[in-house]
Amino acid sequence: MNFKSSCLCVFVFSFLHANVSNAYCREHLIDKVGENFQITYNCENTENLVKYQVIRQITQRVDFEFFTFDPRGWNLMCSELSYNDQIVDTQCIQTGIKRRLSYKTGSKTLKIALNTDASSLSKYYLDRNSYSYLYPNAVELYDDTGCAIVSRSDEMILFSSNNGLDKSGECLLRYELYLSEQAK
Repeated sequence: MNFKSSCLCVFVFSFLHANVSNAYCREHLIDKVGENFQITYNCENTENLVKYQVIRQITQRVDFEFFTFDPRGWNLMCSELSYNDQIVDTQCIQTGIKRRLSYKTGSKTLKIALNTDASSLSKYYLDRNSYSYLYPNAVELYDDTGCAIVSRSDEMILFSSNNGLDKSGECLLRYELYLSEQAK
């Protein structure tokens, strides 16, 4: 095998095998403290299970999030604007008709569980050692967040407290930040 063939094989294997080293979450921080504080996250799906993107900008008074999910299926676009910790505006547009609840790539599956209540999540938190990642940190925070996510090597489950994924941006952002931290 020559050098070109070796490089091509390595590239193809890297591209096809989704793993933590492909984490794609950029973070921009301006002035860690003070009046000019600003942090911006731009995160895209690391694992090739489903395409999504979360952009979030936080300043001293403003918190803005833009979230897209599965442009070929759900085609969901949401935004939320908070000022001084008060939600000023929330909008979601979901124009897709294929609302899949399961995605599989390689050896990992993403499952979506809609209309899930906190008591249904308790078993995941009791068995927290079986998962590499859980968000929020406690099941009692689920009602405030509106979403939860659990992940291990073969499975990721995204929970929503309602019939849609409009609150899932926060959970997916936290998951991508976790993956980015693990890749360091």
